[in-house]
Order: sequence, then structure tokens, then C-alpha cells
Amino acid sequence: MSDYDEAQDWATINLDYNDGLNGTEESIAGEYGQIAGTVTYEGLKDLKGSNETIYHRGWATCTTTGTLSEYPIPNAECNDQYPSDYFIKSTAATKSGDSGGPHYKKFTYGGEEFLAVIAPHYGSGSEAVGCAAHRIKKTHNITFDQSNPI
Repeated sequence: MSDYDEAQDWATINLDYNDGLNGTEESIAGEYGQIAGTVTYEGLKDLKGSNETIYHRGWATCTTTGTLSEYPIPNAECNDQYPSDYFIKSTAATKSGDSGGPHYKKFTYGGEEFLAVIAPHYGSGSEAVGCAAHRIKKTHNITFDQSNPI
């Protein structure tokens, strides 16, 4: 493991391509688009007001859809441990076992479909929570688009 935040329920690993782990790619299982970064702070605020469909991919639920129901989340809901713009809420249905799966937005650019990461999933139930990926990127210097396709 190269980096993690237990309270936000995510971790990253360094892959050694000589260790026999094959089949990794810059995509989300079941999707055709390539991952192209994160949805920004401004983008999340726009998504919240748009009622646009967002997606979640988890181990227990596979792919579910919903909308961005809340962003930013008031500090009290995050136990005042993080600034309010760290977490998002989505109406995408989730179950136990979905933690870490991405919430994402689809978009088309130059005739190709891309996926922008909103947040890795945390928790379960009728309302999903996740740490905003743009905050993980900024705070931990983690990229979500190795080849930067656009």
C-alpha cells in the first residue's frame, strides 16, 4: 500500500507489473470510457444543481445510478475532522462490500466517452457518501488519469 486514509475509506497501491497481476487498465469495470481525471469543486457544485445522472460501480451492487444529492456536506456530518468540501452524497444505491468503488460522471469529448471520478465510495444504504476525488488528488498528489487523454 502506498497511501491511505482510514477515515475516508480509501487506499492506493503500487503495481509491480512483474508480479503476475495482469488485466489492469485505466477504466472502470463494465464501462467503455477511459478515466479522465476528477470532477472539480465547481463541477460538483454544478452537478448537485443539475439532477444529472451519476454512476457508481461496486462489488456488491455492480453499476447503480443516482444524482449528486449533497455537496459540500456540512462539517458536523464529517465530525468536524475535514473541511466541508471533502465529502459528497449520492442517491446511488449501495450495499456493504461496495466501499472503495468509484462514483463517476460520463462525458463525451471529441466523439469519445470518458469517465471523471467523483469520489471513491464509503458506507452503504440508500444514500452513499464518498470523499471528493479532487480533494484526494490535491491533498495526496494522486492522479486519476495516468495518460491524460484529453
